[in-house]
Amino acid sequence: SLCTAMTLDWNTCASSWGCCADPCAKDRQYEYTLPLASLSMGRRKVLAANWKGSPQTVQEAEELAEAVEQTAKGDVEVVVFPAAVHLVPVGQVLQQAALGAQNAYRSGPVTGENSLDQLKACGVSWVMVGHSDRRRTFEESEFLLHERVVTALAAGFSVIYCIGEALHERKEGRQEAVWEEQLQLLPAVKDWDRFVVAYEPAWAIGTGLVATPRQAQEACRAVRSIVRSMVSEFAADSIRIQYTGSVTAKNCEELVTLPDVDGFVVGSASLKAQEFAEIIRAVAQAP
Repeated sequence: SLCTAMTLDWNTCASSWGCCADPCAKDRQYEYTLPLASLSMGRRKVLAANWKGSPQTVQEAEELAEAVEQTAKGDVEVVVFPAAVHLVPVGQVLQQAALGAQNAYRSGPVTGENSLDQLKACGVSWVMVGHSDRRRTFEESEFLLHERVVTALAAGFSVIYCIGEALHERKEGRQEAVWEEQLQLLPAVKDWDRFVVAYEPAWAIGTGLVATPRQAQEACRAVRSIVRSMVSEFAADSIRIQYTGSVTAKNCEELVTLPDVDGFVVGSASLKAQEFAEIIRAVAQAP
């Protein structure tokens, strides 16, 4: 089959990320040889702004949403995930970008959750599930997370499903086994346009370590392989896989060229209007 090769200089990778956390960093170059089809398959890039608990006021949230609107481009799917209390005012601003909720659960009398019916009434079309904050701080189980995904998809929402391993799991070499466990819900997915996987190296959160471009590509490629083995070749070629973890305007230009990275979930950088605009432009210009 037709193939292409991708070679990245390790010095460039390490300097752009300001670190060298990869245990194989002594290799100055690395090469990926993949079928041409695997480089994009026409997958539309998807970029998510995860605002978490910021900004503090409605006015600030509206101003930030207006800035996103000025840069959002049709060839990149941009989704804004504000705090729940800002969903309605931000949704009233967004036209080009879509509105997402940082958490959701089936409709019904459940205290403290975001009901899917209520979210739909607010104009929400995307839901994020499985972020490391939910997995680590709130200790949400795989069963609960899978239930959130399946019910959201059944209700017509698009889903960004975050996965990733902890530091001790990576040190033990168990990361792929962890991803497989987290992705056991894959056979339940029927519409690959509405289901996105975001790889989040949880081991890099609060540890001072940062994932390298090599690690990001290897993880996203492994996730695609898991989809292929669990579901089908079509699903593996269709699914969009994001990288999330310290994405900035500085490093995104290199990351978005990685063959199995189809976009990002952006955290703190998405709260800086100018920087997020630069990220949108970089993703829009990527091959």
